[in-house]
Amino acid sequence: MPDGSRGSLRGYGWLADRLVDAEANAKVVFIIDKNGQLIAASGDTEQLDTTSLASLTAGNIAATGGMAKLLRENDFSTQFHEGERSNIHIQLVG
Repeated sequence: MPDGSRGSLRGYGWLADRLVDAEANAKVVFIIDKNGQLIAASGDTEQLDTTSLASLTAGNIAATGGMAKLLRENDFSTQFHEGERSNIHIQLVG
């Protein structure tokens, strides 16, 4: 998907757009599958390497899934990473 675009590769662009525009107060929303493939993106993506972020997010999900299993949990469905200028909220769905 070209940087800065709105919409979807697979029909979920409306959801990403809606979350950026109103419901999540987010600058950028990605919808990523468990393999790290970017399904949809919306918002201020011009300066972001969307492919790398999608891939690293999938790796993060896999790593925390391994920790969950060690702790006899099914998964950790919500993750939050706080930086000085940016924050990341990851939510597993489906």
